[in-house]
Amino acid sequence: MKLAIVGGGGVRAPLFVQSALKRAARLNLSEICLMDTDAAQLQLIGALCAELARRDGGKVAITTTTSAETAFTGVSGIGASNVASGQTVAVASVSLNAQAAGSVIYAVGQDWTNGVTRTFPAGQVQDVQMVGADLDTFWVQRTAAPIAAAGAITFTATSATQAAPGDRWNFAIIELKR
Repeated sequence: MKLAIVGGGGVRAPLFVQSALKRAARLNLSEICLMDTDAAQLQLIGALCAELARRDGGKVAITTTTSAETAFTGVSGIGASNVASGQTVAVASVSLNAQAAGSVIYAVGQDWTNGVTRTFPAGQVQDVQMVGADLDTFWVQRTAAPIAAAGAITFTATSATQAAPGDRWNFAIIELKR
């Protein structure tokens, strides 16, 4: 299966790629294509992701492109996606309407206010979490198993309660159809 990441030159792409590489065999993943309009940033992030794939055994090809047409040629099953941003004292959340049973749902988050550990509810697992000394937290989470049915899915990431007005965060979610 080929997976295309639009905005693949972004700083969260390596986290998502690292998470996808861990599940490459289960997803039958053969290629991850990073697409971005910023060629210089794409070259930097692409090289980092290629190194992650090499260290993982090199079974998944990492490709880069500035062309959306090239990125989506041969892609297998992207379902629903969504993004959310907010400021809360404990819980970040994002939702989507999944289109197919058997899909795997991934989400990537960033809290740029505090470097605090996030926890995840039953049925959702952490793939990557990096708490930085610079007061940033980045995380990747996914469904613990393929979903049983299409429908509404909400992902949450909870931190210890922060002082009001709370932490500012970004959250993106995507369905990968099988």
